[in-house]
Amino acid sequence: MSSNQKNSHNKKAKQELKSYVALLGSDRKVLAMVIAVVIVAAAVLIGVGVLIGSLTGNEKETDVSTAVTEETVQSETTEQSQAETIPEEVPQVALEKDAYPEINDLITRYYQATADGDVETIKSLKDYTEEEELLRIEKKSVYIEEYQNLECYTKQGPLDGTWLVYAVYDVKFANEDTPVPGMTALYVCTNEDGSYYIHDGELDDAVADYLAEISAQDDVIELNNKVQVRYNEAINADAQLAAYLEQMTKDVKAAVGEELAATEAESTQSAEGETSQSTGEGEFAAGTQVKTTDVVNVRSSDSEEADRIGQAEAGQEFTILESKANGWSKIEFEGQEAYIKSEFLTPSDSADTSQEESAEDTSENSGSDESSDTSSSSSSSSNVPNSGEYRVEDTLNIRKSASESAEKLAVVYPGETVEILMKQADGWTRVRYNGETGYIKSDLLK
Repeated sequence: MSSNQKNSHNKKAKQELKSYVALLGSDRKVLAMVIAVVIVAAAVLIGVGVLIGSLTGNEKETDVSTAVTEETVQSETTEQSQAETIPEEVPQVALEKDAYPEINDLITRYYQATADGDVETIKSLKDYTEEEELLRIEKKSVYIEEYQNLECYTKQGPLDGTWLVYAVYDVKFANEDTPVPGMTALYVCTNEDGSYYIHDGELDDAVADYLAEISAQDDVIELNNKVQVRYNEAINADAQLAAYLEQMTKDVKAAVGEELAATEAESTQSAEGETSQSTGEGEFAAGTQVKTTDVVNVRSSDSEEADRIGQAEAGQEFTILESKANGWSKIEFEGQEAYIKSEFLTPSDSADTSQEESAEDTSENSGSDESSDTSSSSSSSSNVPNSGEYRVEDTLNIRKSASESAEKLAVVYPGETVEILMKQADGWTRVRYNGETGYIKSDLLK
């Protein structure tokens, strides 16, 4: 290849890379993860396929490679702080080969664990790995004998103690003589104790842009091109290997899909079974008071792929807003609607009487203006409207959830108005007051 042809090829590769990164720019998980376990696409990779595969941050099978996704959410304050420390211009510093023994050791252990399907070790080397990705690595390890000739090319990352590492290797597959060249980009960071780990979460815009600029530098493109040429030569020279990789990709994808489907079905059956025991109808009735049986994630919608908005502690109580047939329950969590897997919920064992609950809630504010007349407090709330504005007659607590032990959001005084949202079957009334949603014991309303 002539010098002009080489320059033209590199320029085209760089443009394609930037275009691809721009296309993925709406998801700043790009560049954040351990990116392609190995270049095993069914189609022959061309152009900047190896490097692009390393930058997608998406382990779903694509036309160019396989890769990983997930979440390590950073606060706006952290993002602003990082943006202030990131250099405005990316320095033109040459790639360093095997310059950091600790990084080489980290990457070697990672690929050994990948070949062995050792998901526990993989989780210990990364700050996060999606369960689906761990399953994919486990299924793919059946086909991999070992990673050979591992080399680590590094460039300093945008922050102190960070590096963008380009791992170059050959993969020896079971029953195949020809090793397959591959190249993966990994973002390596440093813990407070000085140890190294692979970052597998989201990045703010400034960091992602910085890493994209590094990967578009000439020496990175040249390294990518060399690996790409070796890959193409191996595939073109061994038709059996090409067919093996194509079939392997299909088989791994099918195996992962089948196990995910089986797991989802099992979870749904378990949830349906537990709710059936709880209500006799296969689900919790709206308004049922439940508590969590373990520490459990709270998500924005009824899917394990949905954003995690928080975590509920074991024994934390909630009121069911809706119980869905797919094994999820809608609850109110920190002032917003959220979802928990129904299998982690059980009916609350709190069985306080209305009078006891009223007395407890009233005594909490002894010395204030809250009514202490128990006969009045426990009177019927039948005159309270099911919805709309309502003027209270006593000093009452508004709580964050439908529980005596829940956090107190506010105190409403006689003559003030609350908006009734729903009178629940569990003896609580959901209200809105000063822009916040909370709960008042129904027996205290009259």
